[in-house]
Amino acid sequence: MMAEVIDKIRKSIENGSEVLLVIAPAEKYVSTMIEIIKHISHDFEIIYVTLNRPYPSVKKLLEGNGIDISGFLFIDCITRQIGGEEMDGDRCIYLNSLDLSQIQVAIENAMNLLTSERKFIYLDSLSTIALYKSEESLMRFIRYLTGKVRVKGFVCTLFLVEKEMDDVYYSQLSLMVDDLVEVE
Repeated sequence: MMAEVIDKIRKSIENGSEVLLVIAPAEKYVSTMIEIIKHISHDFEIIYVTLNRPYPSVKKLLEGNGIDISGFLFIDCITRQIGGEEMDGDRCIYLNSLDLSQIQVAIENAMNLLTSERKFIYLDSLSTIALYKSEESLMRFIRYLTGKVRVKGFVCTLFLVEKEMDDVYYSQLSLMVDDLVEVE
């Protein structure tokens, strides 16, 4: 089943999709993230925006699953909030909060640092932003992010845990992405 998901993502990117929405059940959240990153990391430089796990935890998880993170730049929105230890300052931008303006500036700065032709943003996850911000703020943020991705020549995967967004906002979000990938 996961092979089908990865194949759909690859084909979608090959066919010109720039923004993908991946929806997965909560119990498959981590395994889906690992598989997507494992396959994408071979072909892209990656900006990984982590809203759920501190960078040291993400780093340990990815490396523990055999993923080479040398082509990654991380934006960590949680470590400072919880008083965690900052490390790898050359590879990770630490933010003070889940302030969407701060995240936008950090993403734009990170976009300017990547040099390869194939650049990817993995946003982990919309569900977390929805816990702390209004859905209207989330939609404005996604509209900004998807616009920047398209203008700057990136590919982006937005991750959403299923059933964690109101149908009205889900419909709006669907209009901003090129393809939808559902994990069963």
